[in-house]
Parts: sequence; structure tokens; C-alpha cells
Amino acid sequence: MARIIDQNGQRRSRVRRSGLTITGLMLFLALSTQPTGQLLATEFRGVRLNVSDPQAAAEWYCSHLGGTLLPAGPHSEADPGKTRVVSLGKVMLVFAPGDAQPPIWPVLGSVGSGVDHLGFGFADLDRALERFTNTGVEIVSGIEKEGPIRYAFIRDRWGTLIELVEDRELQGFHHIHLATTDSKATLKWYTSLFGGQISRYGGMLPGIRYGDVWVLVKTAKVAPAPTDGRAIGGINWAVTGSREILDRVGATNLPHRVTQLKGDATEIQMAGPDRVQLSILATGK
Repeated sequence: MARIIDQNGQRRSRVRRSGLTITGLMLFLALSTQPTGQLLATEFRGVRLNVSDPQAAAEWYCSHLGGTLLPAGPHSEADPGKTRVVSLGKVMLVFAPGDAQPPIWPVLGSVGSGVDHLGFGFADLDRALERFTNTGVEIVSGIEKEGPIRYAFIRDRWGTLIELVEDRELQGFHHIHLATTDSKATLKWYTSLFGGQISRYGGMLPGIRYGDVWVLVKTAKVAPAPTDGRAIGGINWAVTGSREILDRVGATNLPHRVTQLKGDATEIQMAGPDRVQLSILATGK
């Protein structure tokens, strides 16, 4: 049985459908299907999306954004075979049937929450947007330009806003864009927990690059809503060094929960700045 610990030593009365053991186990199983090799000390591993139909959503991302559907995880009472995982290289999208108990549909979209949208990179943005138009994908905005950055927006069928960025270096899953009332403090918080250097994508947008993925931030005029129960339910990380990450999480003085998974894998779940749900898969000592 999984060991679940509250930072304050108390049981939490609310357990989400796509919570600790589901998110952690699905991520652990998905990682185990990837080619073996040494992980970086910290890696951005993907996002959890709340959708009414995980199978249909997974197929949509495979068809339109080049993902690969991974084998379904084990059936259980908490997750009766409904969660689906799509691989985009090292990044994984976990499609879950909702955080609420029972799930409430439709959920609110990603815009207005702490994770405003996802980003995908394309070498030829004009061709990509033409393809999305021809295949019936909702086009939110045509191609625009900010400094050297060319971009456009589409939306999936479940409320997640997706930015298309022309980038000849980074293609495929490109970034997440956080919304926050204090960009500097948010960036500092993520670097203190996950490392990395604060920079600017395209010399314009503040963020942190983790491998081939950017974590960008935008300043919101009002406090964003928590991601819990929104279209983008949370973001997932993988780290090596369970002891170190537990110490860093403890230093934040924020409530968190720890679940022991298979082998030496541990999952930590917490809410970061602007109530963005974080799931951290830690391995090793």
C-alpha cells in the first residue's frame, strides 16, 4: 500500500481522482517505457490535462501534434482504466477524467488559471497553421509577431489554449506559459526548487529552460485561479535525488504530500506559486 504523508502529519480530507497514486504511477509506468539512460538532475516531464474523454483527447494530440499513445496503465478502483498518456519525446501528457469528485463538465479552460497555455514549436509556422486550418482545429488567432518571435494560437476540444511558435531549434513540445502576479518571485521560486537559469526566450519572454522545454511566465493583473479542476490540471517533474528534493520542498514551508511508489520512486505533490499543482517524481537517494 502506498505511504501517504501530510506535511503536518494529518490525513487530508480531499483526495483527487487524478491525485498522487494515479499521477505518480502513470508517470512512473510511462517513464519505464522510455529508452533507458541517465536522467538529468531535474527534468520537466509534462502536464496533466482534465478531459471528458481521455481516449479521444489522447488521439487528438497524437493526430494533430505528433504524439505517441502509450499503453494504458493498470486498472484499479481509483482509476478504472480511463487515464491515458501521450509521449512527445521525453514530455508526457497525462489525460485524466477530471479532478472533481465526481468530475464536473465542462471544466473551465486553461486561460485564467496559473498555467495559461501550452506551446509547441514548428520549423515552418505558416505550413503548420495551414494544416490545422484544413483539419478543422479551432484557430484562436492567426500569425502574429513580437520581436523575433512568430506565433499563433489554437485550442483543443477540451479547453486548453495552445501556442504555435516558429522555432527551428526546438520543435514539438516547446513550453508552458505560467500566469502570475509576480513574475520575478515565481521564476526565483522555480529555480530554487528545480534549478536552472532565468533567461528570456527570443530575448523577449522571461522564463527558464529545462532541456528542450521552456517554462515561461506572464504577468497577470489579477491573481489567477488554481489549476485544480481546470483544463490543465497540473505540471509534472522528474528529479534524481529524493533526499535533496524533499529537503528543498520542506524549505518552502508549503503543504505537500509524499507517496512511495515502486522501487525507490517517490512522488511529491504540492501547490506552487499561484496554486499551480505540481507532481514531482523523485528517484534515487
